[in-house]
Amino acid sequence: MCIEPGNLSFVDPIALRIQSLLDEHGWTPYELSKRAGLSDSHITLILRRGTKRVGRATLSKIAAGAGVSLRWLRRGAPTCVCRR
Repeated sequence: MCIEPGNLSFVDPIALRIQSLLDEHGWTPYELSKRAGLSDSHITLILRRGTKRVGRATLSKIAAGAGVSLRWLRRGAPTCVCRR
């Protein structure tokens, strides 16, 4: 795991969701970066420093590379609504 919450005063929720995707799929930041078309250092910086200065285009690339919706990545919202 790249994020160390004990060492941060504020943990960025988007960075936590990105880390959860890495953990869930067994990916490294490098693997996600290649899937998203970004540099691995960019992903690593997001995990370490958060997404305060990360633009929508970058988040869209990460979401597409990870196979999740931008909405889920930004807000943690469900990717679909299931009705019974």
